[in-house]
Amino acid sequence: MSRLPRFRRREAQYRDALLAAVLPAPGGDLPALEDLDLRAFWDEFDVVAPAHVRAGLRAASLTLGLLPRALGYGRALPELSADEREELIVRASAITGMAELVEVAKVVAGLAYFSDPAVQAAGRALGAPRESAKGDQP
Repeated sequence: MSRLPRFRRREAQYRDALLAAVLPAPGGDLPALEDLDLRAFWDEFDVVAPAHVRAGLRAASLTLGLLPRALGYGRALPELSADEREELIVRASAITGMAELVEVAKVVAGLAYFSDPAVQAAGRALGAPRESAKGDQP
């Protein structure tokens, strides 16, 4: 199996900013993606994710990480505010070629987010059947 090199520090900053942009903080008791410790996820991702997924994420991170400069923001993705990041993702989603990179980022963001045990537990609690009120009949 071919092995792509691990993300370098700047690439990881682009990746993390991109994933936070495509999966913003859900609110409530759920943590934001950017607040999670995902080191274990990335270690496993580097080993088990197919090469084309790893390459796609790297392409998405680098391209979308630098796209704000080309679109007039004057800064790379990690330096943008949350509102600017969201605006950029909306704009990129309308550009052929960029839209596909956004989709790759969304898939990996979901995998990363739900790898966290606290997020998994919160998701299970949301999906758990509620006890019926007294006197309610099924």
